[in-house]
Amino acid sequence: MPDDLLARAIADANQGLHEERSPAVALDKALAAAMLVAFAAPSPFGHAAFLWAALGLTLLTAAAGSRRCWPVAHLGSALTVAAYLLSFRSLRETPPTAIVMAVAVYWIAARLIPALRASVEWAHVGRSGRAEWSLAAKYALAATASVAIWFFLLLPGTYRLPPLPKSYFAWHASLGLLAVGVAAAAEEILFRGVMLTSLDELFGDGILPLTMQAAVYAAAMWRTSNPGWVYAPLAFAFGLMLGAIRRRTNGLYIPWMAHFIADAVVYVLLLWRAGP
Repeated sequence: MPDDLLARAIADANQGLHEERSPAVALDKALAAAMLVAFAAPSPFGHAAFLWAALGLTLLTAAAGSRRCWPVAHLGSALTVAAYLLSFRSLRETPPTAIVMAVAVYWIAARLIPALRASVEWAHVGRSGRAEWSLAAKYALAATASVAIWFFLLLPGTYRLPPLPKSYFAWHASLGLLAVGVAAAAEEILFRGVMLTSLDELFGDGILPLTMQAAVYAAAMWRTSNPGWVYAPLAFAFGLMLGAIRRRTNGLYIPWMAHFIADAVVYVLLLWRAGP
């Protein structure tokens, strides 16, 4: 009987704690959702929209920090920097460049601010066994096939690399592949690292966080092709795939490799069309 009473007392205490915490959790979820909307909504518009988004994200991040909700604070910190950088015309036309810079600034801030440094949850290499590599290979193959179809059927005339002289074609190609790898790593850190980890902690590991991060990823990639609505559905599906790999491997290494392979295919196709 004493054990039953103790168990009942613990259950009652946990229920009371859950009820007390529920409104706070709801507010944290609302802050995170507002951040995603503020970051994604300006994508089809100009620099002024991103400036307003950066201002709103700054206020939302400050609110999350004052509440000591560090998953949301991490999310807001990264998105605020990215939104501010995307307000510049030159960076807005090449979102991966802005994302690389935003991740670098966020990482420095996360190392310098003690509360953020102590609450980093996304920085894991993850499992990389045979099963994980097999999964990544399947997704990378599907993504590569989709990218090739998109490139040949939907992309002609929308984006071209300038003709490259034979004298430094190989050098340019090597540097380009290096840039592709860096950009893929930055995008994985932001969307499948910081964003998906924060959303999973708030909303659970169901389909909703996967869908949310994939939708924001698609919006962020809107300006990588013209018209943006052509590439957005492919980016959304790609984001879902990479998010599933991130969860399966519990790390960023395998998603990054799958991402790099797909983006490298696009770059090689662009090189092939430009010619030496």
